[in-house]
Amino acid sequence: MSEDFNEVWQRIIAHAGEQFQTNNGTVFRYEVSGDAIRPVNTELTVTRSDLERYYRLGADADTGKITTLTGGASFVWGILGDRRIRGIRLRD
Repeated sequence: MSEDFNEVWQRIIAHAGEQFQTNNGTVFRYEVSGDAIRPVNTELTVTRSDLERYYRLGADADTGKITTLTGGASFVWGILGDRRIRGIRLRD
């Protein structure tokens, strides 16, 4: 990935509290606390470093590979795969 993860992390922070969706369609929101995220209504915490490791896998990443890095694979996939976090803009 050519983009600095700091830019991605800033977008993760900026979109906290918004609706996201897992691969199987479950809608969720997350909160940011320090260098970690927590999907709302869960006990799960995913650190920034875990998110960055998944991000570095790029297109080869799937929820099975994420599971080896962190718990909450579906949430991580839902956040990092989202166009808002990837920085993809929709056409006007």
